[in-house]
Amino acid sequence: MSDPVRYFLDENFPRPVTDGLRSRGIDFVTAQELGLRQTPDVELLARAAQDRRVMVTEDPDFLELHNQGQAHWGIAFAPKGRSFGQRLRSLLLIWEVFTAEEMRGQVEYL
Repeated sequence: MSDPVRYFLDENFPRPVTDGLRSRGIDFVTAQELGLRQTPDVELLARAAQDRRVMVTEDPDFLELHNQGQAHWGIAFAPKGRSFGQRLRSLLLIWEVFTAEEMRGQVEYL
């Protein structure tokens, strides 16, 4: 059996989305929960990769790290302006469709 996608949400991700993930039993952590507020993006992405988690962010700096070849277990990028519902539905779809291994090194737009 393949491992399910697990998420690492950066510090700016909205609470309604985290509440929606939590209510559905989706495995995720937040930068705040891990005491990683104000941590440089490259370190957050490395921590997410270490824990085999998809980085969930609306910060385009993570896309630049991907383009520079930084190793990661996936990035789920939410462009500004997407509703909470759109973000949550997209994260649920990723969780339902992909395995952790399939997300490795991939970028998905929410």
